[in-house]
Amino acid sequence: MYISCASVCYRHFYEDEIDGMIADASKAGYKFVELQGPKTWSPEGIDAFNPEEMKYKLDAAGLKCTSIYPPGFGGRDDADIELRAHAMAKACKHAEYLGCDFLDTAGMAVREEDNTSALNRTVKMINRVLELTPNSKVMLGMENHNNFTIMIPSDYDYILERIKNPRVGINVDTGIFHAAGVNTIELIYKHKDRIFGVHFKDHAGLSSVGIGRGDVDFPAIINALKDIGYSRGLTVELEHKDKENTLYYVREALAYLSGLLGRKIC
Repeated sequence: MYISCASVCYRHFYEDEIDGMIADASKAGYKFVELQGPKTWSPEGIDAFNPEEMKYKLDAAGLKCTSIYPPGFGGRDDADIELRAHAMAKACKHAEYLGCDFLDTAGMAVREEDNTSALNRTVKMINRVLELTPNSKVMLGMENHNNFTIMIPSDYDYILERIKNPRVGINVDTGIFHAAGVNTIELIYKHKDRIFGVHFKDHAGLSSVGIGRGDVDFPAIINALKDIGYSRGLTVELEHKDKENTLYYVREALAYLSGLLGRKIC
């Protein structure tokens, strides 16, 4: 397992969170990063995204992109699904150019009382992305997000029962699962062959806090991931309100997780 830094960690600290991450993450000790923000999470952002320029910036900073956060799964109607599917197909090409094999994003719709229709639209979009990228090896990870389409284990059960393609799996957000009362360990074991990514986020109750400062049982989660043979990224996500201490928390997270993995920080 390797530790990655998501650009969301720098949101509201730098004017552009991706450029801010590129400027600081290497100094903080990270070698791997995830790109997420206005440059990636909308169809318009993906259209304007310049992979050549991004690769140049990442290479110059000594950073490797491990994943991109593209527009969310689903859509309001068939036209929106088609728009988003084409944007995600383009994000797959960007990922390939940058040398990463993973896209992770949440369900785009706010959760409805009857969530079935939104889940069906999510299934439809994912299948359309697979049709548009038949030769791609880029994996599609569904991330849980509070009060959105994909949030609890039954949502994953519904989607994965209908999509058997091995490119489609789960990106676990530890903080969101904790806040939603989900047993993260149980979900990891249940879907052990479909865990593609993990966002390490800490929560104290419903509030996001610095890694290791909240209630999430990271040692137990890491042990479960080791037990299933997970060898991919542990991506630090910081969405706390204490933005003036952003740079400190970014470094603290790396030190904390490196300690849990038994690794020295050079």
